[in-house]
Amino acid sequence: VLGVKIKMRDYSTKMYINKNNLIGNIKYLENLSNKKMLPILKANAYGHDIKLIAKILYENNYKNFVVARESEAKDIMDIINQKDIKILILETIEELEIIKKNPTYIMAINNFEELLRALNFGISSLKMKLKIDFNFGRNGIPKDEIVRLKKLIIDKNLIFNGIFAHLFSVDYDDGVNIIKEFENIINYLGKERFSIIDIQNSMGFKFFKSYIVTHTRIGTYNYGLYEDGNIEKNIKRVATIKSRISSIKNVEELKYIAYEKKEKFQNNESIKLIGKINFGYGDGFLKFNEGSYALINGIEYKIIQINMDSSFLQIDENINIYDEVELYHDIYEVEKHTKLKVTELLSIINERIVRKEI
Repeated sequence: VLGVKIKMRDYSTKMYINKNNLIGNIKYLENLSNKKMLPILKANAYGHDIKLIAKILYENNYKNFVVARESEAKDIMDIINQKDIKILILETIEELEIIKKNPTYIMAINNFEELLRALNFGISSLKMKLKIDFNFGRNGIPKDEIVRLKKLIIDKNLIFNGIFAHLFSVDYDDGVNIIKEFENIINYLGKERFSIIDIQNSMGFKFFKSYIVTHTRIGTYNYGLYEDGNIEKNIKRVATIKSRISSIKNVEELKYIAYEKKEKFQNNESIKLIGKINFGYGDGFLKFNEGSYALINGIEYKIIQINMDSSFLQIDENINIYDEVELYHDIYEVEKHTKLKVTELLSIINERIVRKEI
């Protein structure tokens, strides 16, 4: 009818970010650790959208962020151009002018030579955070240079933004010993010279206690995720990924399913109907997910093929066009299927997928 507006259906795939779950997780973890949170926003906030997550955190009075790269710090500055935030950049910064001219940036000092170079360039130690290495094969000032570090600190009367180390999936005894060494190093260097002290990550804070830390530096638990079977039942998933069935085809009428002959999919079972969604490996939904399951109307349906811009599910006559499809509804079963970590699966979902705050 002329003059009547027809509402177009939206078949796109979106990631929905639950702000209440995000802040609720952080508050719960802060209460559990009795420490203030240093949220990690690297890898696009583990795929959740660094700008959206930073905005939500800032609105809830979180003003210290941790990223891996300077480009990620720029993303945060694009959305929060305020002088009261601080962004720790873990990656070595070659162009030190970037640190000097930006009052919000804090640079991680990943070896002794970086410290000397930054001081010689005229960067204040208040814009530096020292990293100590405990033989993880990562960045950091090694233990055998601590005496040299102490001499430099005393000679130049240096006061730092902070000091930190990293606990990975260590054995319990190793973790206890590392924290003890870390505390001894800080006391030796002078605890009063560091505003922020942290070592515990998501798993580290749960298993290891430290009297000296001022903050907890957490990534996956903030987003309601866990790794290596270390379940924290009181945290809630922040992200859900939902699409819609955009078309349904009768397999009997087809010769091909997308780019492959349908016989490939009929090995041990008879596939009668397939449903298409707009979500593919071009969005970061890897072909490793073929054979895993999505959720439609509370029932699991197998994903049989993933193309660049779309995927196909084996469905039945109970499914209709525009029915909602939830992807990664049981992400830990997907981990088992793909042999990939939850962080690997989520962090590669790219900007073609809109993130929407709920």
